[in-house]
Amino acid sequence: MELKSRIDGLIAIAVAIGWAVVKALMSREKDAGSWGEADQSTAPPPPHVPHRNQGEAPPMIPKPGPYANPIPPPIFTKLPPRPAAPSNPAPSTPPRPAPVPAPITLEQEASRMAPMNESRTAYQRGRSIQERVEKFMAAVDRETAFAKPATVARPSPSKAAHDILEMFRRPETTRQAFLASFVLNPPKALE
Repeated sequence: MELKSRIDGLIAIAVAIGWAVVKALMSREKDAGSWGEADQSTAPPPPHVPHRNQGEAPPMIPKPGPYANPIPPPIFTKLPPRPAAPSNPAPSTPPRPAPVPAPITLEQEASRMAPMNESRTAYQRGRSIQERVEKFMAAVDRETAFAKPATVARPSPSKAAHDILEMFRRPETTRQAFLASFVLNPPKALE
């Protein structure tokens, strides 16, 4: 019953609001005449079309008045004189051709090259690399043949940590801790 009376009140409020909106629209229509006439009466003005080829001369631009800024006089600067071209040019000598290097013989080329001692030693080291790697790997195998993993020494837990773990392992103490949290916590109404 209460729900029906509340809905009836809401319907009455909605009807009152609707009546106020309709009344406002009707008074607005009276003021403006009609909505259609108000829209048609405000036609845009015709666009501006310049006067072209109308048979008249274009309007003259007025001359500047007595207070207009006068045109400044032109500024002339003297340029430095150009150096005069020599009247008797010095006789030019024809360019000399680049000298052609003399051919180099094989003996001269061999004497210019550095001795190949470094190359020979690098080649010898490269040839013996296989034996050196084999020796190194054999030494590694000898060192790791009897290797044992290191044992990790863990510190023993403290007495307090041991007691806490023991309390959680027993169900009675867990229940006691759960009930104690309800008793010791503030009341739910204050949260």
